Formats: sequence, C-alpha cells, structure tokens
Amino acid sequence: MGIIADILRRHGPAYLRTAGPAAPESQRLAVRRLTACRTGRLGGHAEYCADCGARVEFVPHSCRDRLCPVCRGPESRAWLEARRRDLLPVPYFHVVFTVPTVYSHAVRDHPARLGAALLAAVAETVQTLARDPRHLGGELGILAVLHTWGRSLTWHAHVHCLIPAVVLQPGGAYRLTRTRFLLPVRALRDVFRAILTRRFRAALKGFDPPGRLWRTAWNVKVRPCREGPDTVLRYLTRYVRSGPLHESQIVHADATQVVFRYLDHRTGTVRRLRTTPAAFVARYLQHALPPRFHRIRHYGFLAPSRRHDLRALQTAMLARYRTSALAPPSGPDPVLPASPPCPYCGSTRPRWRLYLPAGQTGIAFTVNWRAPPAHVS
Repeated sequence: MGIIADILRRHGPAYLRTAGPAAPESQRLAVRRLTACRTGRLGGHAEYCADCGARVEFVPHSCRDRLCPVCRGPESRAWLEARRRDLLPVPYFHVVFTVPTVYSHAVRDHPARLGAALLAAVAETVQTLARDPRHLGGELGILAVLHTWGRSLTWHAHVHCLIPAVVLQPGGAYRLTRTRFLLPVRALRDVFRAILTRRFRAALKGFDPPGRLWRTAWNVKVRPCREGPDTVLRYLTRYVRSGPLHESQIVHADATQVVFRYLDHRTGTVRRLRTTPAAFVARYLQHALPPRFHRIRHYGFLAPSRRHDLRALQTAMLARYRTSALAPPSGPDPVLPASPPCPYCGSTRPRWRLYLPAGQTGIAFTVNWRAPPAHVS
C-alpha cells in the first residue's frame, strides 16, 4: 500500500463522516478503491505453469482509479504511444484556457455537467474562429484535456489543448497554418467568454456570473511547441494518468500532519506545504471526477469517428514531405514477449490464469494437466 493510500485508509473515513451527504459518491468510491489497491480486496489472478501445474505467483488487481498514483503506469505508456502514432509531421501549438474563479468553482460543484460544457466550449471557440475565412478558413484537430488541480492541490479548472498546425479545408484539401500564431488571442478570449457563459447557463439553471467578469481579460495562452509535440504529450501524460500528486513529493506523514513539496510556477522554487491529514484528504479528494466522465477528448479531424480522415491526412503529408518518422500504424500486431521461466520446471509457455474473486488470495482445485513435482507445495 502506498503512502497516499495509507493516508486515505487512516483519515479518509473520518473525512467522509464529517462531510456527510455533501461528499459526492466519486470521493467515496475513490477512498474505497485507493485503499484496496493491490491488497487482494479487489480480487486478483493466480498464474500456474502450463507444463508442471505449479502455482507461480498471485497478482492482486489494481484499482485503476484516476487518482491513484501507483497503478496506472502501463496505461500511461499505452496512452502516450497511441497519441504518438496520431502525430502529424507539422508544427504544433499548445493552447491553455483558464477560467475565472466563479466558473472554476462551478465546475467543482457540478463536474459532470459543467466539466463537459467547459470542454465543449473550448472546442467550439477554436473551431468557430478557425472556420472563419478571415482567420484559417477550415477545421482544426484538437486534443483537449481537463485539468482540475494546481501544483499545491488547490482546485484550478483549466483546459490544455494540443493542436497541429494544419487546416483541413472543405473537400479534403489541407494547408499549413502560420507557424508563429495560430489564432488571435484577443479573439479567443472574447469568443470563449461568450460561448462558455452561454453553455454554463444552459447546463446549470440559475448560473449568473458577476458582470465585472465581462470587463476583465480572460487567461488564454497560445504558444508554438518549439520543443516538439512529444514534450507536451509527456507533460499531459503525467497529469491525466498518474493522479494529482506523486508519492515522491510527500516529505512526511503522520497522525497530526502531512508535508509535501511542490514547484511554485510563479517563482520557480520548490516549496513545502504543511497541512493536517483531514485538510490533505479534502484537497486530494476534491479532484475525484464522476465515473465515466471523459476528461480527455478529441475534436475535429482528431475525433474517434474521424480516424479515416486522420490516416488519410497522415499518408498525404508523409508522401509530400518524404518522411516515415510519423507513419501511420500498419502491419501485424507486435508479438507479445514470452512468459518468464517457471521457477520449478523452466517452462516459458504462456501461463494458465485463474481469476479469483475479491478478498480471495488462494483456491484449492483439481487440475487436468500433469501434477507439479513432489517438492512443489
């Protein structure tokens, strides 16, 4: 059990009792999952040698919760590789949409409805300006990711977008955008403010932001990825697949306090935050989003329903630029590596798996293949 899981095991139930009905089901589910991760309480599977029948090992199942910092390593690598195979041989832009506090807290209180509205508003804003003949006159592809935390675990709703610098025009033609500017930032701010407010009012009855927010400049940043899109993808992977805080950041944790370090982006220095366990649990669990909520979404020609457009665009651009560095996937699936040798007979054949229900780590049964050696228990 990891450090964060241990903190939740010791202090999570008390926090949930204190919060009472105000604690959403997503937080209760996160506590149950993280405290049971890799303990056998979520079940597991036993692996048996296909030749000698000896039980090789028992593997407890992971929780796979989005807040878990220890069990989503393979998923992170798979997601990163899948996104790399979707890259185009063009420059990329990293666009960040940040909302005022009133809108951010509204997303925290109604994550399912307003989180989806925020992502949709970002996509609508970008595509509205991109389709305008005065700007790009076509459609962009957008990878959008909803982030909800700051570096000190405070609630900070914002959306990161990775956008290739290519416009898909009506009829299937394409052209590259300007490499220095994607879209005018001032126009993005004004259009985003109007679209987001309209969508929030439609999704949440009675939502009425203060009028002064219309007189302030919203925070929208657009910058070219001079370091390449892979750096931004690796940055996004750390945030969308490994929880809001890495366990190595926790300096000290006991019954009275929790101390963790974080990078202050304003000063560029590493700071330490000292808080009570209850406050730490509250900070951590507030980022538990509802089940089945998709915080990673694709729009335009990067949408899942437009894979044929993306592959056709990749093929056309790779042929034009005479490079295969970003070729679309082809050929047979990769061959899976052989199983590690059995410690009893040395066999490398794929092992038999017996899946066990939650809470059970062993089972007695009769096998139909050859019995294990006499020295194997």
